[in-house]
Amino acid sequence: MSRLAAFDQAADQKTGTLANYLDSWELIYSPLNQNEVRFIEILPSNTKEAPVSCLLKAAELGPGARYAALSYVWGDPKVTKDIIVNGVVMSVTTNLESALRQLRKTGFPENVRSGKVTQLWADAICINQKDIRERSQQVAMMASIYRNASYVYSWLGLPDKNRHDLAFQIIRKLFCRLSSLFKPSGTGHNLLKIAKTGFEWLIANLEPFSPEGEQRECDEWWALVYLRENIYWSRMWIIQEIALARDSSIHCFICGADWIWDKQLDFVRAFLQACRTTEHRDLEIHNTNERIIWGYLSDVALLGLPSEGTVLSTFKKINSDSRQLVECIYKASLRASATDPRDFVYAMLSLTASNIQPDYTKSVKAVYLDAVLSDGITQCLPSCLAYSGSGYGYKNYNGIPSWLPDFGKVEKDDSIFILGNRTSLSKDIQFKVPEVTQQDTLRVQGAVYDFVESVHATQPYDNETGPDGAAKYIQNVCIEYLADPVVLENMESYGDVSVWHMHNRPLLVLMDVLSAGWERDQVSLLDFDKSNALTLFWHRVFEDHLLTEEEETTAKKRLRIRPHMTLPDFLAAAFAGRDIWDFRDKLDRCRDINSTIMTTLVRMALRISRRALFRTRKGHLGLGPPNLRPGDIICALDRCPFSSLLRKSKSHLEHVGPCYVAGSSSIDLTTMVEKGELKIEMFEIY
Repeated sequence: MSRLAAFDQAADQKTGTLANYLDSWELIYSPLNQNEVRFIEILPSNTKEAPVSCLLKAAELGPGARYAALSYVWGDPKVTKDIIVNGVVMSVTTNLESALRQLRKTGFPENVRSGKVTQLWADAICINQKDIRERSQQVAMMASIYRNASYVYSWLGLPDKNRHDLAFQIIRKLFCRLSSLFKPSGTGHNLLKIAKTGFEWLIANLEPFSPEGEQRECDEWWALVYLRENIYWSRMWIIQEIALARDSSIHCFICGADWIWDKQLDFVRAFLQACRTTEHRDLEIHNTNERIIWGYLSDVALLGLPSEGTVLSTFKKINSDSRQLVECIYKASLRASATDPRDFVYAMLSLTASNIQPDYTKSVKAVYLDAVLSDGITQCLPSCLAYSGSGYGYKNYNGIPSWLPDFGKVEKDDSIFILGNRTSLSKDIQFKVPEVTQQDTLRVQGAVYDFVESVHATQPYDNETGPDGAAKYIQNVCIEYLADPVVLENMESYGDVSVWHMHNRPLLVLMDVLSAGWERDQVSLLDFDKSNALTLFWHRVFEDHLLTEEEETTAKKRLRIRPHMTLPDFLAAAFAGRDIWDFRDKLDRCRDINSTIMTTLVRMALRISRRALFRTRKGHLGLGPPNLRPGDIICALDRCPFSSLLRKSKSHLEHVGPCYVAGSSSIDLTTMVEKGELKIEMFEIY
């Protein structure tokens, strides 16, 4: 919803003076009592071209109220259509107008259990958007509005070339085929049988998969992909609106005149989850088309239905009393967006036990501080420092302290590299409790254990080049790392470059840094049984023919590679060392590069391009935010299981961001503190 801010923009497009506009507004809205809301009654029409006309009535929000709550995306606030509310012309966004028009034409979806309803709640109309006090008060009631609704309607728009109606047909048929395989208890399902049955039905009933760019007008597989990509799933308010529906039997998704119930979509989600836990060797896959289809079914990033499923599964399973607001905001903001930055907080309030009251008179900075203080800085300090930092180069228009997450700027990357780092100070050390001062300064104790010596910026990555481009990009990162003067100096001092690589395995350190958070055990990088996915991954990176002949010749000269040795063999040796032949054997057994690996290549390339490699004064390799500087402080802070980067400013310290330092998890910082080699000090960060 910012929705709320967006409405102001829409109002400005209306003809006539603002005074006249507000006069007509008063004919629609009268003040509400404390527990009142407004409901829409859509009036019938004899012609489909007639403007949508409706009545807006105030009513007590209680158990006796019967209505459907509409969940939708506002769309462009500058593109509107007129409807008539209580006899007064009112402009609403075209997406809302089309939803009202469709419901007037086809009626409200219903089932036997919940019966018939004739009233609708839609925020843009039912809330007086010009009354800030009412807006704040009604937003605070959103949980009750959606939780008490007889139905929740998710409006996905009118049918278009993306063919959501075709996707609905497939989902209904797949639901009928699979529903008997799910036990009423919800546990103990035979996941292999569910995956095999659904896969076989899809292969038998759907046309072969068409590659992107070659899809047919009625391509069934792409209809499912496009359903996942609908903008509806990307809005912050959508998460709470869906999550608060009492159960899946009263929640439906509507596209034009067609709809499916969330219960049907739940079964398809469960089927896809079963696919992700099933090995392809347990299935009978006969040809390339079936192999591609299985890759899509087993990869949440490619065909997961839809992104809200992963977010809501978290929110539905965890009791609201045990959820931290900051963590919920972060998880949602990875996949969702909001026009008004304050809605990153307000849209999550109903899913937590927070006692914050929405107040749109507050600044963005004040609202974000409210969220942190609601959780308590001692509880959410790791989350704050994990998701914040000035090192990402964002414009700080809202004056947010460097230690406080700017949720509107969170990168859409849910594989944060800091997860692989476990540099921390023992809980046995007596720390002073972290605090936020009245000047919004964070005071927290910790210890400095190294400094950034040099920074190596990564090259931009073109996301349009796909998995092949990603593999080439990562291979070039490996080449640039090995061509670094520090590495070359070590190689030349040894004499034989190839032998030095076999002994020192420099790429193992690089890959440890680049894959931090995805694979905590370095040993498993070479263990086929434990790390099949990574073995597939390295096979693609070390593959022949990623570079042109000229590019490979240039790279071999830069790295002093002997003429008889190929570049991929050299890279494999720099990674696997003396185990190269065993490693090569494993790579040769992994020729079936599935869609998950292709997606991983792209994700890693994106991650690398958004970070910077650095070396520390003590010679360690690290990965951190892109805007690092030599001299930045590397430290371990109280309560944080990862390393943090700080920078000295005029009167305070600045939080640059979290980082990963190769080998730091083996450093016993606590012992170093006890021996007096490191000292605990207070950091004041703004």
